[in-house]
Amino acid sequence: EFGLAGGVFTQNLATAHRIASQLQCGSIYINSYNVYPPGIPFGGYKLSGFGRENSFDTLMAYSQLKSIYVEGGSLPYPFPE
Repeated sequence: EFGLAGGVFTQNLATAHRIASQLQCGSIYINSYNVYPPGIPFGGYKLSGFGRENSFDTLMAYSQLKSIYVEGGSLPYPFPE
């Protein structure tokens, strides 16, 4: 029902990654807990949270793509004539 964070403690990094790939959590900690660098997306799976915060992906979720063209003088025609 919830899946905010999970942790794996092991000396075998391959095992940790295998287990982490099977966990349904927004954050997985390997051999630590609740310590991560700034800019890492934060948020949960299922009923935990509202998506990912604290990242470039968050900015994109709150943004809409827009093309803006400003005439800057003579430009080469980009298509074959």
